[in-house]
Amino acid sequence: MKKKCIIVDGPDCTGKTTLCQKLSEIYNIPIYHLTYYSDREKHENQFKVAEKMLNDWAFCDNENNGFILDRYILSEIAYRNVYRLDMPLISGIDSYIRNLESLINHQSIELFITLPENKEKWLEAFKIAEQTRDEMYSSEKISLVYDEYLKLWEFLRYNRNVWRYDMFENMNADFKNKTIQL
Repeated sequence: MKKKCIIVDGPDCTGKTTLCQKLSEIYNIPIYHLTYYSDREKHENQFKVAEKMLNDWAFCDNENNGFILDRYILSEIAYRNVYRLDMPLISGIDSYIRNLESLINHQSIELFITLPENKEKWLEAFKIAEQTRDEMYSSEKISLVYDEYLKLWEFLRYNRNVWRYDMFENMNADFKNKTIQL
């Protein structure tokens, strides 16, 4: 089977983890999860490690069959623009974005942005999840995060290996044959 490297990013409760698990089973590759850390150095370091992993995978001939990143630089942008305006973006954010675009255009790295078409249906699902599990962010401003991801989708959508995943429409998609509705 061809090596795969996949980035899955999107707002909370949009099916990222489910999609990552399904893709991990299909391609038999591990999942690495990035998250927000209040410790600035720890927060930035995870992005440096992830970028090194992506570049090593793309440009080094090794035995690695690939991996999945559950969240990446898009999360930093979207969540920071809504919840952490008082904090600067991680240093070098522009180079992360340029590198991401380069990798998804010229290498076999795919980016799935989990963003349902029906924002209201997603927001209802988020509010239900919020009652049944601990969420890092509340539904109070989470719809603004959706809007930030929508801007990012509009910016990145014309890149070769960028997909939009709708958990309400694509839950049973056949990812091996790319019969995913876009």
